[in-house]
Amino acid sequence: MIKALALIILLLSIFTFFYSFPILILSILLLTLQILLVFEYRKFKPFSLLLLFVLPYTLVAFFHFIDSSFPLHLGSRNDFDLERLYIGTFVILCLFWSSFSLILPRINKPIVLNNFLIFKDKPFIFYFLLLLQIIILVFGRSGNTIFESGGYGSSDMHTSNLGGTAIFEYFIVFYPVSYVFSGKNKFRVFLLILLAMFYSLKAILFGGRVEFLQCILLIFILHFDNPNTSLFRILVISFIPLVFFILFGFIRSAPDSIFDVFAIVKENIQFAGYTFFGNQIDVYYSSTRLLGLIDINLISIIDRFEIFLYNIFAIISPYSLLPEKANLALYLQGDFSAGGGGLLPIFFYVYLSYFGVILVGLIMGYLFYRAIKMNNKVSQFWVIYLIMILSTYPRWYAYSSNVIYKFCIYSLVIFWLLNILISIIYKINKK
Repeated sequence: MIKALALIILLLSIFTFFYSFPILILSILLLTLQILLVFEYRKFKPFSLLLLFVLPYTLVAFFHFIDSSFPLHLGSRNDFDLERLYIGTFVILCLFWSSFSLILPRINKPIVLNNFLIFKDKPFIFYFLLLLQIIILVFGRSGNTIFESGGYGSSDMHTSNLGGTAIFEYFIVFYPVSYVFSGKNKFRVFLLILLAMFYSLKAILFGGRVEFLQCILLIFILHFDNPNTSLFRILVISFIPLVFFILFGFIRSAPDSIFDVFAIVKENIQFAGYTFFGNQIDVYYSSTRLLGLIDINLISIIDRFEIFLYNIFAIISPYSLLPEKANLALYLQGDFSAGGGGLLPIFFYVYLSYFGVILVGLIMGYLFYRAIKMNNKVSQFWVIYLIMILSTYPRWYAYSSNVIYKFCIYSLVIFWLLNILISIIYKINKK
């Protein structure tokens, strides 16, 4: 049923290029597909959580297509408040999710990624990595918390990152590697979880809901995922962080209101201005803004090819050393403001047009095809990469697409280098 529905959505999406078609029907079909995927892959809980996470980004468009008074922009960020652009953004989402779903196989048994890890009892390496994570935790980000400054993004909030980089978020790059080299020793694992809890707390205090959520997902995948959890529990587990993710968007802007959650909900669940789905609307509009910049030729075909190349270079280079256009989320924000970020399929539309959207859909679908089909002989590099992909989707799906081929790869590089080090030490000792 899922493949048939995905094929229908794909064909209807292509049909919209030539003829008009009710976008509301297409949105109902895509929502149905995504809900079916959540239930179909419930035996692979981290994947099911990913599928649940993306639902609100589709849901906001569905609400808008039902009632146009439901906004797809917030406040004065409305330079590209055009229905055809909103529809264009949604068609791109349909192309991505339909091509993604067509690749996925049926799932026959529970998948717990932690069971595929091969642990190594290397205390020296473990404590070395733990020390690096402590340094990142303590010095990676400093300044005023959201409670001291009056809210995230306020003029009184002054934060700084070590060396002007996003090093604070790289805490989780070391986490799965540290876990492997812990040898699953109870005391070392306890230290690792304790450190992750401190990291999560600091992320909240500085308004970093994405960093918080990524760390929580990583803890769940490595320490608490098991095949016996029921579907009901999965939904409950999923719902709590999802609601937190949404509500925290308001709380971090006005932290004093944390003690009046009812007022937050009452003020923000409305179909105009700020809404309960503020983050999802912001990201959807940021995606639409990129289509708008292409539409008015501020991002030309040559620019799109250059941006694609710059994002390949960004694997080894920070964006600060690349031209401004390399960072699409911030490009031309001074002239056409948006909340930042952008949906994964939209970034690849900018890079390689509709071909890029379908290509990344097929690649991501194949990635999870391999995950569902893997056996006990699977490479440890592949398992660690999957763990990183399934803990960083709050970033790569809604904010920065290059996390897939940059941030997640760094864990593999660290793991590879440490294995080489172990091999060299072993050979020296053998002599």
